[in-house]
Amino acid sequence: MTHTPDRLRAAAQAGDNAVRLQLADRLLDEHQPLDFDPFEALYWLEQAATDGDVQALLRSGTMWGTGLGCDANPETARVRFETAAAGGDRDALVALAYCREHGFGGARDPAAATIAYQRAAIGGDATALACLAWRHESGHTLDRDPTRAARCWSLAAAAGHPTAGERLRLLGAPAGNVAPDMTPDLAEAAPDPARALAASAPRRQVVAWEPRAFCFPGFLSEDECLHLVAAAQQQLKPSQVVRSSGRQQRFEGRTSGEMAFVAPHKTIVVWNIEQRIARQVLLPAEHGEPMVILRYGPGDEYVTHTDYCDPSAPGAAEFLQRGGQRVATFLVYLNDVPAGGETEFQLTGASVKPHRAMGFLFWNVRPDGSIDPNSRHAGVPVREGQKWLASKWIREFAPVPMQPKDPRYAVQPD
Repeated sequence: MTHTPDRLRAAAQAGDNAVRLQLADRLLDEHQPLDFDPFEALYWLEQAATDGDVQALLRSGTMWGTGLGCDANPETARVRFETAAAGGDRDALVALAYCREHGFGGARDPAAATIAYQRAAIGGDATALACLAWRHESGHTLDRDPTRAARCWSLAAAAGHPTAGERLRLLGAPAGNVAPDMTPDLAEAAPDPARALAASAPRRQVVAWEPRAFCFPGFLSEDECLHLVAAAQQQLKPSQVVRSSGRQQRFEGRTSGEMAFVAPHKTIVVWNIEQRIARQVLLPAEHGEPMVILRYGPGDEYVTHTDYCDPSAPGAAEFLQRGGQRVATFLVYLNDVPAGGETEFQLTGASVKPHRAMGFLFWNVRPDGSIDPNSRHAGVPVREGQKWLASKWIREFAPVPMQPKDPRYAVQPD
């Protein structure tokens, strides 16, 4: 039976948390009859969260953390995740671990982050297992232990993490050799706060001046790379290109798979990375298009192309009215690629090899704002393994921000 919006609101107002979550789903889905309204969606999630509903706490925390339906408030987001995680919810524990690792909404505490990952790993969470594997491999908050690292990578691969098997092969251990009774030995792996790595600003290295291009080794943490890949893998679809008219369509010269973190699907990890990118390009984060995660398998490529919109192309005026020119491109490589997969600029000969966690910024326009033909580039075919990367296009100006349709549904942070 399909309920009318008024009936749903009446049931939600009467205290039915299941209906509150259902109504929030409809308000966040542009394909539903109700108009997309994240402000009202957050209102109903907050009502259910007040009653202790774990899913409402988790989802409202994500909205507070990403600024969907509200002004972004990491502190409130972290409180919601802490409350949801207290009951052992795996997704909430992973979100809380990220907050603790990166100081999102409160003090940075990598050792406490490891404990949260351990609790989520007990339930078989693939991201948590992969993050623990990296900690055992690197010695970050835990003793360096190749055996435990391989064990956690094996469990993460079995749980479905898309890069765990590849990492296991690089360590020389077979990905499929996982005994049914293997556990991460969490009780024996108490984190050591003294081993926590200090946060540092990414270092910038000049790649070229034509186009202006810079690398940022270690731009992301290992955790962030693992988070992004895991979040994207279930929603990958064949990559498309945006024509000057603004329409997306398939292009035989681009053979990757992709997933975009549009507003309802954005996570706190994505939001936090976008703020970091904004600080490097010196433009507000709102100027960026949604972050896109791309996966290239063996033989996949993106032939020579430009990211800017040619103002003389048919339909270009309409595209440029919705945010202006794509002035810059920011890529982050999410894994090491054994062979191939470079980003190459054919006109100048500059080339960048993918390295896990490295950021790469290049400008599609010159300092005077004119388009730079030297930014023409290609994604070289992957010869071995796979390439995962995050892509963020930066526009001249931001879209007009949404406002609540009904002031009754505007919520305030704690």
